[in-house]
Amino acid sequence: MDTKATGALIAQRRKQLAPSQAELAERLHVTDKAVRRWETGRGMPGLDSLEPLSKELGLSISELLSGKELAMEELPEAAGGQIMESMKREHTWKWLAWLAMAALAVWGIAVSTQAQRGRARAEQERAERYAHYTSSVNPNYQEDLAEATAGYF
Repeated sequence: MDTKATGALIAQRRKQLAPSQAELAERLHVTDKAVRRWETGRGMPGLDSLEPLSKELGLSISELLSGKELAMEELPEAAGGQIMESMKREHTWKWLAWLAMAALAVWGIAVSTQAQRGRARAEQERAERYAHYTSSVNPNYQEDLAEATAGYF
């Protein structure tokens, strides 16, 4: 789809039929800003606007999407090409979505693994401090040792 060509076709046909952008927008239940974006090629009509727009302008949906007026014999070919293009785009988006989900899964696993390593390291450091502290206190003073250990940690 060529948004510039589609926009030029919409603008040309609207001017031939004489409604203003605001009038066309009102008939289609969209804003005049939307019509302006379509005509400048900075946006495309949504799926819900294509059919009403085609009726208002006296164009087929295939003509709107291709950005040019088509002869009757060209319509089936144009429609088939647009369907194929749409399917290719959809296929590409599916692959991109799967790729994004896979990347998120790998990232989640990496973060989880890093967190587990951090917890294991912290536990090891606690055990080493405990071993160091208990080895430096006289074992005959068990109550004092337990109390001091609790205060230390």
